[in-house]
Amino acid sequence: MTKKAKTGTISTSRVADKKELLFEKVTQVFKKMLVLLGAGKLRIHPHANERMGQRNVIYFEILQALSNGRYIESRDRFSEVHKSWQYCMEGYTVNLKFLRF
Repeated sequence: MTKKAKTGTISTSRVADKKELLFEKVTQVFKKMLVLLGAGKLRIHPHANERMGQRNVIYFEILQALSNGRYIESRDRFSEVHKSWQYCMEGYTVNLKFLRF
């Protein structure tokens, strides 16, 4: 698919273009996550907090899994309720407990 932009043509039909766009997206997601993690501004939504209780997961384990986890692009989705993208991350705690969030 080719779109005409004001400054030129942007083509996303080439595999190289798609890989570059995906790399940029992954980089932005990780940068934002690392900034929030480092600043201690990780926000746990009420639903996530409820699920943590059901699964016996504590906040510190979330921080561990995020700090050495990875981004799963195929699980991204747009939330109509929140009008924003939701991203999937998964990782292990120091006790090798697997978490996906």
